[in-house]
Amino acid sequence: MRTAAVALALALPLAGILPACGDTSTAPAASTTSAAVPPTTIEVPLLPGERVEVVRWQETGGCMVLGPNCPTWIVYSDGSVEVIRTMTSPATDNSVQATGLVAVPLVAAVVREARATDETTLAAELGPGSCQSCVDGADIVVTIRDGARSTTLDSLEVSFDAGHPLVDALAELMSVVRSVELPIVSTP
Repeated sequence: MRTAAVALALALPLAGILPACGDTSTAPAASTTSAAVPPTTIEVPLLPGERVEVVRWQETGGCMVLGPNCPTWIVYSDGSVEVIRTMTSPATDNSVQATGLVAVPLVAAVVREARATDETTLAAELGPGSCQSCVDGADIVVTIRDGARSTTLDSLEVSFDAGHPLVDALAELMSVVRSVELPIVSTP
């Protein structure tokens, strides 16, 4: 199981770099057209039926080498996805760079697992994290919002263990979300 955790910890940051370089051969495609938003939404306490941010996956580290190219994916309760540049300086353009759609059941699975996760034991269940940006990888902070409750996973603090149901649901969602790519820019 620990080998799977290490493999996932290494694969997740690298998966963010590969699509940025144009390799999307292993990721299922998300719709990047301006198609109508699916009518189904996730019922989030206090905000039923509204389009609300559910998952924010933010990367920092090795993706900043040639410019502000670290992505932050924002997934909403209706399955819509936006990608912005992770803020690295006040000059970073944090406007929406790309949009797409993912299946609402993938988003719902993450919310369901976050609701079933005991936050007080989460760190012990996942194990210690590691600094991926120290070796040119990407560090990840994931925030899952469920109404007034918010669950945050930071790869510096906890391992993204492939055997944990919440991390598995996130990995499945992100395998599709990552196909909404951040356009690469370089700085002189």
